[in-house]
Amino acid sequence: VVGEGPARPGLERLADELGIAAQVTFTGLATRESIPAHVGGFDIALQPASVPYASPLKVFEYMAAGRAIVAPDQPNLREVLRDGETALLFDPSRPGAMWDAVARLVGDAALRERLGRAARAEVLSRDLTWTGNARRVVALAQMLAALARAGWLASGAVAVVEEEAGAVVDPPAGFTLLDDRRYGDTRVLFLA
Repeated sequence: VVGEGPARPGLERLADELGIAAQVTFTGLATRESIPAHVGGFDIALQPASVPYASPLKVFEYMAAGRAIVAPDQPNLREVLRDGETALLFDPSRPGAMWDAVARLVGDAALRERLGRAARAEVLSRDLTWTGNARRVVALAQMLAALARAGWLASGAVAVVEEEAGAVVDPPAGFTLLDDRRYGDTRVLFLA
């Protein structure tokens, strides 16, 4: 168990009560530099819960390390994980669902290997890295600067940026679609 927090004493007692204390390591607070080594030692990487509005950093760390991931089935995590392909996603409203997924992975080394390999391939193919994020931010800033130079942003038009392939975006009520352009992999809709 990597990390520190209020749950640690209870977890240590539980490990003791279950007679597995000798098989469980509690590392305490870990340095940022030591995290890849810790994650690399996981057979199964757990994301027990997640807020609905963000993708947890540790999911990307698990993917980059090629670990089999168990995570809740919710929209923000489905943006980066696919059930049965890059992770096992569980119904967070069903008691025991996470542990059912863990048990499935414990009993199937080939599935763990396949999911981990696919998760790593996914994070690399989509460039879901710090460097990739920086590239996307720079590209967006360059695109917005070009739009400003062309007068689009000063004209009162609103730019709606979306990246999902094939997504249909209808202008919100009260707006008219002026133009629909592609800048690399990014689609920009201009509304007035």
